[in-house]
Amino acid sequence: ATDQQARFRAREYTSVTFRPQLEVDWITVQPTPTPTPSGVPQSGTFSATADAALDSVHPSLNNGAGTTLSLDATMDGIVRFDLSSIPTVGSTIASAILTMTVTAVGKVDDQKLYSAARVLTDWLENTVTWNTPGSVAGVNFASTATATIIITGTGSYTWDVTDDVIAYING
Repeated sequence: ATDQQARFRAREYTSVTFRPQLEVDWITVQPTPTPTPSGVPQSGTFSATADAALDSVHPSLNNGAGTTLSLDATMDGIVRFDLSSIPTVGSTIASAILTMTVTAVGKVDDQKLYSAARVLTDWLENTVTWNTPGSVAGVNFASTATATIIITGTGSYTWDVTDDVIAYING
């Protein structure tokens, strides 16, 4: 890893334990014969279905097949989860936590800030690049980060992305 870089495990990594995961808790309201519907608490852990590193230095290069996402000031990561098993009608998202594993960092004494932001445009793992669909805040991804954390070394890190999952479920 370069001085300001952190390497995250990608979905293609051999060990499932280290792949990106999204843990979601939700309540689905069930119609009842009484005026007060009841909620059924549910939870699920979703594995990434696609991911890639987007490189501003090589903006036409696709990095979707690698086992790591090497991210720094010139490279963004993009990860997708299939949440189709969560009903879009009647569900209230209680929490959503993104977990990613860092396997290498640059200088340990340097603080590295990594943010999560909701992707707003569709993309395919084998064709996504910095240029396609694009890396424009407010157009291709939310202009405000949902969560930002400090990476200080190797290990698992989490971001609270509840607001992103709520926005996705609500359409």
